Amino acid sequence: MSKRNTRFYIKEYLTFSRSERNGIIVLLTIIFIALILKYLIPYIIPQRSCIDVSKFESEIVRFEQACDSAKNIRKTIPTKPKPSNFSTISIGTRTEPIDKIEINIADSSALDKLPGIGPAFAHRIIKYRCILGGFYSLNQLYEVYGIKPETIRKIEKYLVIDTFKIQKIAINTAGFKEINAHPYISYEQTKAICKRRSKQKFESLIQLTEAGIFSVDELEKIRPYLIIY
Repeated sequence: MSKRNTRFYIKEYLTFSRSERNGIIVLLTIIFIALILKYLIPYIIPQRSCIDVSKFESEIVRFEQACDSAKNIRKTIPTKPKPSNFSTISIGTRTEPIDKIEINIADSSALDKLPGIGPAFAHRIIKYRCILGGFYSLNQLYEVYGIKPETIRKIEKYLVIDTFKIQKIAINTAGFKEINAHPYISYEQTKAICKRRSKQKFESLIQLTEAGIFSVDELEKIRPYLIIY
């Protein structure tokens, strides 16, 4: 290859068009600006300083001290006594205050909360209450089948009785079945009552003993359930 041809090819490869030259100039300008910014940015934008957490930590310590002081103050405050119409009952591992239960109107869910009284005993208490016409003494709970005396002693403090809730039997007008259904009145006593009142109405309950139908003790037991009309 001649020198002339060599110079031609070199010139051909190294010669740029006008648009190529402009592109090279722009590229070099961008590179130059990037290099300058690399060194200027730390001076233009200040470096972020480390956060001082000492003040925050001191506030946490003060807050914890305040909480400890509040707990100590709470321990020194005397607790108010519970009202007399409240008592406490253990439910599992908890001890919770409960209202006194009026036994003549309580439902099974209320009785079920009492210690030692589950759904079965609650049902028996209500069933016997219906047969009696209501309770006038907590001692009558000893007549409920299956309840242990120690259980009754445990629940007595949670119970109250309103004797006005008792359903009474009108001794001069009640039917034979109604009188005989009461557990404190036997079949023979029911017959004697009906026979006696067919001749003369009862004017007082004491006449039931005078007629030999009830003994004095039996009359005292049944008296809350009888009424003279």
